[in-house]
Amino acid sequence: MKKKIQVILGIIIGIVLMWFLLRHTKWEEVFSALNTMHWGWMSLSIVGVFTSFFTRVKRWSYIVRTAKPVSYRHMFSATQVGFLCNFIFPGRAGEVVRALALSRLATLPFTKSFAFVALDRLTDLFGLIAVMLIAMVGFKPTEAITIPEEFIDVPDWAQGLLQPDVIQKGAMGFGFFLIVLVIAFIILYLNQRLVLRISDAILGLVSKKLADSIHNMIVHFAEGLHVFRSIGDMTKAIGWSFVTWGIACLS
Repeated sequence: MKKKIQVILGIIIGIVLMWFLLRHTKWEEVFSALNTMHWGWMSLSIVGVFTSFFTRVKRWSYIVRTAKPVSYRHMFSATQVGFLCNFIFPGRAGEVVRALALSRLATLPFTKSFAFVALDRLTDLFGLIAVMLIAMVGFKPTEAITIPEEFIDVPDWAQGLLQPDVIQKGAMGFGFFLIVLVIAFIILYLNQRLVLRISDAILGLVSKKLADSIHNMIVHFAEGLHVFRSIGDMTKAIGWSFVTWGIACLS
């Protein structure tokens, strides 16, 4: 009986979410596009999109398995729930939901699951940076590019224009961010005691209870960084990141 209630509730939630996501859709434009598109190319593109769902989970598996064996089904479910929330909520809140879902399905501490999500985003950045570097070499516009306002919110002063040097600066900025992020994770992993002492000293001035809570969170988060013990697993995760981004570009 409980299983049936869960299924019915899931269907209801799915219907509500579909309505929420599609409530402003202009269906006449959708049908017009369907009538004019090339179904062969569209089919290949859809195959690429669905394939990337599985390659993302495969990439993540090399990170998660450092803690305990977790079934592919559980990781796939957590990933898809996170995707759904990213489409609905701002600020990539779906990444937090993905960590929460994994912690529930695999009985892992949330902070450790969140560390696995953070590492997955880190390996994802390697693929993104590779794409941006290729764009820097192969895409060199000579004029400003107009960004349609319906695709992105742009301030009035920007006038929806993407200047030619923005791509290169963006790639360099992401590269710098990636380096800083990697260094931060490594410092936390190699100098966990130092980080804990600093955290305890600073937060202890505010609240002993808060300091203890953050202390435990940092410990679990650092445990999630054990993937650094296996260069092979990290290399494989980054390799699957390249595969995932390659499929996205082909799509």
